[in-house]
Amino acid sequence: MTDLNGINPNSHIRGKKIEKKIHEENKVAKEQESVIVPPKTNFKEADEILNFLNNSSLPLDNVQKKQRKTIQVSKHVNPEQAQRISNSVNNCIKALLSFEEAAIKEFGLSQSTAQALAVQAFEEQYMPS
Repeated sequence: MTDLNGINPNSHIRGKKIEKKIHEENKVAKEQESVIVPPKTNFKEADEILNFLNNSSLPLDNVQKKQRKTIQVSKHVNPEQAQRISNSVNNCIKALLSFEEAAIKEFGLSQSTAQALAVQAFEEQYMPS
């Protein structure tokens, strides 16, 4: 008789060998995954983080430079424009203060609540979203 395996190989036997190899490769891959090195972190104290967020961690030179920087209006606008802008801003502030005073008198609101109401009314009228 002839050898049947040469003509019709038993695929289920080869499949088991391949499954074993795949299973072993998966084990090795899982072992490598389980040995993940945690990322190195630079631990900071809470005070250090809060100081950074509060910008108090900046060197004094940087803080002083920022405080000294001023805008010279004369470089950007002429004196007539500066006066017109100044008058406009002052009129706006006067209007807000008068609205605030009226709200305090009419509704008996606290000053902070009246300020918030005045600002909200200004935003609704002049800065629609």
